[in-house]
Formats: sequence, structure tokens, C-alpha cells
Amino acid sequence: MFLSCTVKSVEFCLNRNHVLSSAKGLIKMVTRCYLCGGKTVRSLVTAENWWGDKLALVENVPAWVCEECGEAYFDAETCRQLDRLRETPPPAQRTVEVPVYAFS
Repeated sequence: MFLSCTVKSVEFCLNRNHVLSSAKGLIKMVTRCYLCGGKTVRSLVTAENWWGDKLALVENVPAWVCEECGEAYFDAETCRQLDRLRETPPPAQRTVEVPVYAFS
């Protein structure tokens, strides 16, 4: 779900989770989903983040989430905070086991 989102000069970035910013640092509020057109609401989500070859989950991340398809959009400040977490990971609050499957 979460991607590496460096937003230094991005108008806006359409990826799995959308990063919202402008070149001037102004944040655009997403009221409609770019994928399905559904209405978005402010919510807390669990974001996936990769530190090297290790997957980490970051809970309670603020996002705009589509009520129809569940697509999440992060604003620029949230992405900067997630980038800082990636650069200097804090101690984990807990650990979960994640199965890995081959697509065949």
C-alpha cells in the first residue's frame, strides 16, 4: 500500500497510494477518488513501508480514503513524516508474521 514518497517538487504523484502536494508546498485536499470517483473521507490507516528488504507497518497514519474502493491518499507532510521514519526507524511496538506466496 505505502510507497517511498519523496515529495520535494512533485505536482502530485499518482501511485498505489497518492501523494498530494504542489510545487509551492500547498496541500490539495482530495474530495473525490482519482480511480473510481468516490467520495473521500479523512481516516487513519495502516501504511506499508519498506526498510531495505524488510516490510514495516506504520499504524494510525492520517489519509484521505475513498469510501467506494478504499484507495488512500497521503498529504505531503504525512509523506515527509513517513520518510523520516524510514530514515531513522523507531523501536517496533510489536511484530507480526506475514506469509509470502508465489503467484503462479
